[in-house]
Amino acid sequence: LKMAVKNIYAVILAAGQSSRMGRFKALLRYNKSETFLSRLVKLYSTVTGNEPIVVVNERLFKTIQFHKINTIGRFKTIINNSPDKGRFYSVQTGLKFIPASKSVFIHDVDRPFVKENTLRKMASNYLVSGYMVPRYKGKSGHPVLLGRKVISDILSLTPESRRLDEFLANYKNRKVDVDDPGITVNINTKEDYLTWLKKSPNRE
Repeated sequence: LKMAVKNIYAVILAAGQSSRMGRFKALLRYNKSETFLSRLVKLYSTVTGNEPIVVVNERLFKTIQFHKINTIGRFKTIINNSPDKGRFYSVQTGLKFIPASKSVFIHDVDRPFVKENTLRKMASNYLVSGYMVPRYKGKSGHPVLLGRKVISDILSLTPESRRLDEFLANYKNRKVDVDDPGITVNINTKEDYLTWLKKSPNRE
């Protein structure tokens, strides 16, 4: 039995407009029983033992409520009322609801392919300062695991036109080598999704 890693939370970012996809990425099918969002909620609930924070836009929130999408699992929904302010603002919005002095995974909903073992390996090495990313065959991927100092600094800033990757460049980072090609894959367009479906017919 694998135990949950304590003192770590997750923020799942799902507030984007999905304009290139034409539908909510969060509700794309991962397999017959799971969506992208439900897989990530399940993963992080299992690994951390805590309910993930899911940052959504108002349209996605209403869609989830209207369809009574209750098979997703337990998570806390936070509405980003200004998704046009970008990803950094969504990160800030989610982090406000995390208990103090915790490390936090930041995970984009269009990257649901990470393995549970990858998250466990990152979580078992979590750090107080700086941040951590997984690496597969020399290529860094997602999610990112933020230390406490980075989190407090993010929350102290105004979000205008900031990019998370540029902000994190000011901090030490630790790369964790994993056997997980899924950390480098994300889905932006219908073509991306169809290509992935063809490559991964037996998803679990």
